[in-house]
Amino acid sequence: MRNLPALARTAALAATLVVGTALATVAPAVAAPPNPAVPRQVVETDSSRVRLPADSYGTVVVTTCSDCPSLTLKLTPDTEFLLDRRAVTLTEWKSFAAGGSVYGVDVEFVSSDRTLLSLRLATAAKIDRSHP
Repeated sequence: MRNLPALARTAALAATLVVGTALATVAPAVAAPPNPAVPRQVVETDSSRVRLPADSYGTVVVTTCSDCPSLTLKLTPDTEFLLDRRAVTLTEWKSFAAGGSVYGVDVEFVSSDRTLLSLRLATAAKIDRSHP
């Protein structure tokens, strides 16, 4: 009986280790906040000036105006595709963007290596191209 407190302490320690290990394996699944040390850049364009690859690998080509040079950005598995603030798949994003209307798009990328971080299409920012 005198070993009961020691046994209880050992069981409590084991339970703490099990819970701690479980939390440590779940924690990496939560998205890390953006690293402020990574230089990022955001450009505005419209959905007609964004060329996407057939699948989630490859590059995205973006222009901001008809006389501006193209910007080629690398897709990664971490690239986010957003309709407003809602995350969607590349296929869903392409389908919405190809719907015939032109929308404003924010393109966020890492300046140093041109990795595409996100494409955010603003569904409320429909652009009327009927007037010059």
